[in-house]
Amino acid sequence: MSWCDRSLADHVDCVKAFLRDARTNDLIYAPGTHGEHDRCTGTRNAFVECAADPKRRGIQRGFSYFLGQEMHGGPKACEAELVLHGKCIEKNVRDAACKGDQPYYAFMNPDAPDKCAKSRLRFDKCMEETIAIKASSMEDPTKGTRR
Repeated sequence: MSWCDRSLADHVDCVKAFLRDARTNDLIYAPGTHGEHDRCTGTRNAFVECAADPKRRGIQRGFSYFLGQEMHGGPKACEAELVLHGKCIEKNVRDAACKGDQPYYAFMNPDAPDKCAKSRLRFDKCMEETIAIKASSMEDPTKGTRR
């Protein structure tokens, strides 16, 4: 595994943890702002710097680090949606940094489109429903009535 792949995996893990924390605890999630609401600036920049290094550029691999996650007491709420969002981030950050598409990745250039907005919105919707079910303000759709 190359160092750049590890730094990308670190960034994706940071994004997933920050997004879950933001949606669970009603925090501001503002990636790309480089301020207090962008906890993953450091991991994102570490990957971009690595990918821009010509000595390391040729050793990129197409690995994904989302397999074999620990499962204690079952998966966390909306884990599948979060993993899909993480894979979107992984692909787009890798493409932007390694292929020189940085102007086209939203969190490296504020004018670029957010290519992972759909996957983040799916996670957001799932978390909203999960929180509503826990607060008893919404019925659990998986526990339908029997006939």
